[in-house]
Amino acid sequence: MEAKKKSRIYVEMLGGFSLYIGDKQLDLGNNNKANFLKLTEIVLLRGLGGISKRDLIDGIFGHKSLLDENNSLNNLLHQARTQLKKAGMPGKKIIDGKRGIYAPEY
Repeated sequence: MEAKKKSRIYVEMLGGFSLYIGDKQLDLGNNNKANFLKLTEIVLLRGLGGISKRDLIDGIFGHKSLLDENNSLNNLLHQARTQLKKAGMPGKKIIDGKRGIYAPEY
């Protein structure tokens, strides 16, 4: 049985934001919202160690007053997963949340 080779994810953040899987740049589209980019950057750069839900909410929304933080984060996660999947990011969930820790699904 052949072992499945994992591709490296490269993130460029100087002068813009770009994601690469191996040598292929993902097309994130022109309508990238700031919170989508913050979520993607934070989760990918934290790596497999992940980030707590509280730290993720604080990192994305800062000190904004939200009516329902959990709902806002869940909606943003759904949008990010959909957009990243459409762009060609491998994986089923892409951003995995287990026991309050969010990490990339590699």
